[in-house]
Amino acid sequence: MIAAAAIATVVHIAFAAQVRGLLEFTFPGVDPGAGAALSIFATNVRKLAGILGLILVLQSPWLDRDRDPEDRPSWHPALTRLCDCAVAGALGLTFLVAAAGLGAYGIRMLRAILPHGPIELVAFATALVLYRSARRCAIRPLRAAALVAICVLALALAAILETYITL
Repeated sequence: MIAAAAIATVVHIAFAAQVRGLLEFTFPGVDPGAGAALSIFATNVRKLAGILGLILVLQSPWLDRDRDPEDRPSWHPALTRLCDCAVAGALGLTFLVAAAGLGAYGIRMLRAILPHGPIELVAFATALVLYRSARRCAIRPLRAAALVAICVLALALAAILETYITL
């Protein structure tokens, strides 16, 4: 939240016109309908699936999280860092565009990301909690399934709100 506010503030003060020129948002809205909601949901689930795939990589048996760090394969830290970069890439651009858009367009952008934006944020923050756990130790399957279910349900709700509710 603090990073988003900082980016939005800097953009608003110093680069609003340039960012508007780069983004060229027109705010046409979403045509209400099941197809639009499914498309939005599918886009967000693809991002979530990327994070979940990286969690599976980090939880692979050949990494053996319970082993002493000294006994782990030498490539283990590099793989973990690569996964971290992939997660940052999967979510970072969306975050940056949203924060910069808030600075460039102000209330107009805020209205475009409400009410669904905070729910998407909860979904991806939950996925990041699971990812962070996967980096540190083996995660229990039941816990992972519950958190994934929360993510998917939140993304479904966000897609419905984005499609049918406009401010």
